Amino acid sequence: MALTGLTRTPYFPVLTALFPQDNNSVLLLSALLYWCSRFRNSSFNERTHIGQFAVHLNLSIEQIKHSLNEIKKLNIIDEKRELIETKKDPSLGNQNSNKIKENILLNINYKKLSELLKSHNIDLSAKVLKHSADDSFDFFATIGDYALPLEQKLIGCAKDKIFTDVAFALAKLLVYIANLEDDFAFKALAPGWRMLIQPPATYQDIASRWLGEDDRAIDIEFSDGTFFLPDGDKYGAQEHLCLQRGKKEEPQILAAAFLLTAQESSQYQLRFISDLSPALLEKAINLVNRALTIKPKLLDIYYRELM
Repeated sequence: MALTGLTRTPYFPVLTALFPQDNNSVLLLSALLYWCSRFRNSSFNERTHIGQFAVHLNLSIEQIKHSLNEIKKLNIIDEKRELIETKKDPSLGNQNSNKIKENILLNINYKKLSELLKSHNIDLSAKVLKHSADDSFDFFATIGDYALPLEQKLIGCAKDKIFTDVAFALAKLLVYIANLEDDFAFKALAPGWRMLIQPPATYQDIASRWLGEDDRAIDIEFSDGTFFLPDGDKYGAQEHLCLQRGKKEEPQILAAAFLLTAQESSQYQLRFISDLSPALLEKAINLVNRALTIKPKLLDIYYRELM
């Protein structure tokens, strides 16, 4: 049963541009935008969630269905269908067979929504829309690109020997900048890390910090942003994120170089994605090439994220 009380419902007034005469559809689209951006890989299930939305938006199921159809007409919803088999319960007696149910899973296509809003003279990037439900911006009057951090990340996990290979490659990158690009290291790394990598520290010394028997995890603190990558054998995380909120180029370049090095040394078990500009990304690639004599690749997942 639904809880009773004061219901807090997300509402994004900017969406009234899409439904100037239909408040119910604005309310439902607001809730869908919040729902889809609140957690990654969350979907609206038509079969199971329409009733929940009706309760929490104080609308009838018929009104929710009507508004959902109006939203679909905008061509901003990605739809996926899946069939699931529900097992019969022997305690219910004479059920003859298992039941097949269809789930219709809906997600907002942020790029299409951004383009549609742009046609109404509302300039909101897909990245901003993806942050609609981000708690970090609760006290902001508005969220715009100006407020969002630079996001760089690795998707996947590195395990056992591959994790060890990644740790050694990253340590070699740090030793290179400490020895041959000291001014860059001074601007790109947090003070404590600059001290840790100073000569005569070797890459084995640095990697040993990350390869403890009970705590196999790579951590690094840039002058703007931090990054943490655990051994996938012990932790199942599939996304490893570095957020940078400053304007200095050096920590952004080093973070990209660090993550690209991890990708290349992991046999592509880790895959790199970044918001970094092409010009700075090229500098990061060249840094890895100078340090390790390998030229990192940008994989399909990187280009898909740009779309």
